[in-house]
Amino acid sequence: MTSEPDRRITAGLRQVADALPVTPPPVGQLRARAFHRASTGRAAWRRPAFAAAAVLAVLVVVALLPVPGTGGRGWDPASPAVSPTLPHRFAGMSLLTASVSTAPPGPAMALYGQGSLGTRLGTSQVLVLGVDGRTYRRLDLAEQRGATGDDGEWHAAGVLLAPDGTRVAVASEQRVDDGLELVDLRTGAVRRIPLGRPVTVRLLAWTPDGSRLVISMGDGALDGSGSRNGRLAVVDLGNGRVSMVGQELLPDPYLKVAVSPDGELLAVPTGPGRVALVDLTGVVRRSLTLPEGYYLDSPAAWSPDGRLLAVQHLGAVRGGLAFVDVTGVGAPTPAPLSALAHPAALLGWASERAVLVGVEGGDYEIVERSVDGAVTRTVARAGQGPGRIGRVDGLQLAKGLLEDLRVAEVGGPDRGPWPRWWIVSVAALVLGGCWLIRPLRRRVTRMLAGSAAPVDRPAAHDPDRE
Repeated sequence: MTSEPDRRITAGLRQVADALPVTPPPVGQLRARAFHRASTGRAAWRRPAFAAAAVLAVLVVVALLPVPGTGGRGWDPASPAVSPTLPHRFAGMSLLTASVSTAPPGPAMALYGQGSLGTRLGTSQVLVLGVDGRTYRRLDLAEQRGATGDDGEWHAAGVLLAPDGTRVAVASEQRVDDGLELVDLRTGAVRRIPLGRPVTVRLLAWTPDGSRLVISMGDGALDGSGSRNGRLAVVDLGNGRVSMVGQELLPDPYLKVAVSPDGELLAVPTGPGRVALVDLTGVVRRSLTLPEGYYLDSPAAWSPDGRLLAVQHLGAVRGGLAFVDVTGVGAPTPAPLSALAHPAALLGWASERAVLVGVEGGDYEIVERSVDGAVTRTVARAGQGPGRIGRVDGLQLAKGLLEDLRVAEVGGPDRGPWPRWWIVSVAALVLGGCWLIRPLRRRVTRMLAGSAAPVDRPAAHDPDRE
């Protein structure tokens, strides 16, 4: 029960409050304030959602737009003819090199593998180098058709560069397939050549005019019992017809086959120290005996004039060369060339009197050696990077372009347009950075504004004013 003094105090407070002059705000202003509070609450979750949607929209647009880049977008058929060129030094490996299918490089001077880790993350690449000596592209089809080998590492499919550098044959040696593929480096187009039945394919040699391809077809993968039953076949690239070259089995599927300059004869290993010259139907025209320890080990072994076959010593250090007369008339042949300090492989004939070999040393080197042994000089190098992570192997040259080859300084590499994944990643990082910086910028602005505001200080004591 409320006492009489309490009632008096309450009534007095009410009278005091009622006596204060209070002007209520307009109804519209009250409604606006209520709407602002509600919209502010909704913005608390809408703003991050809208920001995320905007970032996603920008990334989608970037992914769909044409890809920019610092290099050319591909080979232009109307461009002036370029002399076949090698750079003094090959460019290093890069994950930003465009693919052949994205930006065709045009005819290639060289084809090679680079990288030392057998993964599909770009650490092992198949590259083509254009005839200008500075256009680099990844042969993406060879990488896509790769397979895991006996060593547990991923290996790209086998590749073979055409003599004029315009096409590359692609076929996996690690798995069974019923065809092989040709990549046109001028357009990026891929043509499939059916082989009639599932086989393993080893690409051996092109005929000099580029009209036919010599292959070995096996019934089993290279890691199985069928690894030594390869049969020679010739593929006519005009009509796609596959013709078997006799019924003889190759004694070793890892040895090479060379084609004569007129495209009519094949030099085929038939056993240790023996080579048979056969026509395209398999008829043996001549048999050759090689010097002891030497083997036919390169599709570029036949000299441009058709007189000599260059064979290699496969001892402890590869690279020693000997020359065999293939004419059958007993013509004199050059003396053997001694092995180099590092393993070397025959790449082709620079002329009738000089060969080019690839040497695997600290750097990969392309070395010219005259057949009389008078001159040995390095014409080009490819750096392999720290720990040889960019190791170069399996280098091939366009053999039909070697007689006109020049080596020159070519300027910086043209890697083509940047890969789309790189563009999207950079765009995402930039947008994400901008979004994270906004709150920080506001906080810094507030701190600066607070530090610049005037500070009320008590007035100093002045005795004269007292």
